[in-house]
Amino acid sequence: MPSATKTFQIATNITETYNAVNPEQPLLPGDPRYVDCAPWRGDEHIVNMIAQRIIRADAARPVQHLKQLLAGHRGCGKSTELLLLKDRLEQENFFVVYFDAALEVDMNDVDYADILLAMMRQLELQVRQSGLGLELDKARLDDLAMRLAKVTLEKEDRDIVENTLKSEFRVEPQIPFFAKMMAAVRGFITSGSTYKKQLRLEIQQRTAQFLEDLNDLIDKLQQQLRERGKKGLVIIIDSLDRIIPHTLDVKGVRTTHSAIYLEHADHLKAPHCHAIYTLPISICFNENLSKAYPDLPLMLPMIKVREENGRICADGLAAMRRVIVQRVRIESVFESKESIDKLCLASGGHVRDLMHLIRYACDYSAEKITPLAVDKAIRALVREYDRLVKDADLPRLVQVHREKRLPSDAEYAFLPYHLIVLEYQNGERWADLHPAVQETRKFRAAWEDEEKAIRQKPAAKAGRKTKR
Repeated sequence: MPSATKTFQIATNITETYNAVNPEQPLLPGDPRYVDCAPWRGDEHIVNMIAQRIIRADAARPVQHLKQLLAGHRGCGKSTELLLLKDRLEQENFFVVYFDAALEVDMNDVDYADILLAMMRQLELQVRQSGLGLELDKARLDDLAMRLAKVTLEKEDRDIVENTLKSEFRVEPQIPFFAKMMAAVRGFITSGSTYKKQLRLEIQQRTAQFLEDLNDLIDKLQQQLRERGKKGLVIIIDSLDRIIPHTLDVKGVRTTHSAIYLEHADHLKAPHCHAIYTLPISICFNENLSKAYPDLPLMLPMIKVREENGRICADGLAAMRRVIVQRVRIESVFESKESIDKLCLASGGHVRDLMHLIRYACDYSAEKITPLAVDKAIRALVREYDRLVKDADLPRLVQVHREKRLPSDAEYAFLPYHLIVLEYQNGERWADLHPAVQETRKFRAAWEDEEKAIRQKPAAKAGRKTKR
């Protein structure tokens, strides 16, 4: 992992500001832009809690391998927190394999087999590049590579396979044979190649064999780590929360999310090491999740900029303000300091949307970000969410906004996935619509209709009593 951005310069103009608020860039440990917002997310400090769980599980004899699920809205800051966790665990002398699943699999078409293959590829790659003199069982790796070559390249001679990888897939010749084959496998999986089905079928039909191979490699690696005075192996798989949901049955009950995390929970729990999986927030509403995983899933809530009663949360708003101040010299870039709070409140405490809002404001500005540019930026975000809100969801959205809670029914599950509903925590979990959703024309109309119906109910009752 690259070192943190120690030399980051505070933005002093529009161009620098635009680049300083890249919504897709997680912050590395030690980055001066980082703001610890844990106190305004809820009662739990996620990094500390997961680190302590792993440390304690690793101290047990025999070792209890923790399988931790971490959920949260997309763009809420999970990647930054997971990179902090990686750094914390490495300081505790663990060997950590962290990777971004979005770079390893096709988020629009993911199977549990893809995840296991990505895990195997990254394990070999990061062990080889660690500089610690660690080695995985070469014979077992080469045997697995040949099995994968047979089902994809349809070749059984290793020399022919190597020549094919070099000529057709431009794989680097100096890397080990297994790494060459896995580079091709990664290409098959991420590109939607017809080979993807063949690879999946191979893993699905021989899952037990594949997991035996994986665990044999991990067991021998764990032994090498202990011999070097290190603690155990931890695998962190980020960005699985971005898996695009697809229904797999006519009733819409079975989805790609439930297929991976519930139907194949045993396979995700099988590796003989500590593992942290991010997961889509929608699957958290499935009652079977807690049955499938012994360790309760953890949630990274939004930063609370308003209280449940709608009042501004001064401390949470100040934390979001610092997210901007750590990147931008306010007096040089913004015409009005009031614009900062307006943007923070419009984001609903969602860090990535705050970054988007500032970029939109830059788009509408020349020398400084004006209050008018801020208003235009907010309207642009409202238009984005307006496209996400379906007419069929409006009664549900009215209910969520009125009750400040998100029912656990399946038809509500995808609302937080699409950020239409945001979840908060201050002692108890509560939810509300994203501020941009609240400003959409279709929601305002639905809310007004509901309010009108409520006002008319007492009048209707009074009329019936008069007739009697």
